[in-house]
Amino acid sequence: MRSHQGYVTNWQNLPNHLQDRARNLCWAYNNTPLDDTKQLDVLRRKLLQPNQTSEDKLGIVPPFNCDLGFNIRAHGTVYINSGCMIQDSSPVDIGNNVFIGPKVCISCTSHPLIYRQRLGGTMISKPIKIGNGAFIGIHSTILGGVTIGAHTIIGAGSVVTHDIPSGVVAYGVPCKPRRKLSKSDYLKHLS
Repeated sequence: MRSHQGYVTNWQNLPNHLQDRARNLCWAYNNTPLDDTKQLDVLRRKLLQPNQTSEDKLGIVPPFNCDLGFNIRAHGTVYINSGCMIQDSSPVDIGNNVFIGPKVCISCTSHPLIYRQRLGGTMISKPIKIGNGAFIGIHSTILGGVTIGAHTIIGAGSVVTHDIPSGVVAYGVPCKPRRKLSKSDYLKHLS
């Protein structure tokens, strides 16, 4: 589960005690008053430890849910907006200065196409990597095995099924690179 290699298993082989721990911590996090920043920080660190360092600045707006927590690796400053779900049955590496919009689903987990295998509890898990400076738009879904390049913008409502290169604007179902980022994308100062 901590490997950067995909795997196939039966859901019954998953460590239920670790999933229960993550669910309980998510429940406590989601039910802590927003002005109790000290308790929110304690719960966030319990959920994601030992992955976070003192230099990492991870903001997570409740509600937030994940499967395990320990497989979510934020590297630097990361902001996860409200309503996000991360199914981290494999590692989810999130680069520095990444913004994840509201209600984004990041799912390492999928299931086989064959009915009998699904019925028998077979599941597939593949790691996900989000590069430095990426922006994931509201209601997007990122599927297992995907790498999103540095500074890439994923448009709202996209379903990312394949790797997306660095420095592009990508959107759609399925998500595809539409154009490179350029100097014309810079906003002029508004006053």
